[in-house]
Amino acid sequence: MACLVMVFSCAPIKTRQGAVRIPEKKIRELSAQLDFQSRGVKSFITTGRMVISNTTQRIPATFLCVATREPFRLKAEVIHTWGFPLVNILVNGEHVTIDDLYHKRRYHGQLGIHG
Repeated sequence: MACLVMVFSCAPIKTRQGAVRIPEKKIRELSAQLDFQSRGVKSFITTGRMVISNTTQRIPATFLCVATREPFRLKAEVIHTWGFPLVNILVNGEHVTIDDLYHKRRYHGQLGIHG
């Protein structure tokens, strides 16, 4: 019993701080700043990892996405960790093409937005 009390007395007890409410004025300022900065973005590149899963399997994959604002274009690739491509997505203006290389299917369509 003495050992138990001694262990607890050596460890500091930290309390969790509550969430701080951000004032509406600060939210508006941050939103305006993000809008201003977003106009300066002409293109972007991003990469990442994901797991594609269904009821029978889990497929680890990586992705690469490259996009431009003017003209509105986006190219995304999903690649199995072993190196073979699974899905290619191409958005060019309002037109979308998805190549599902895993299931050997191609899909075409149009976006409901104007780039």
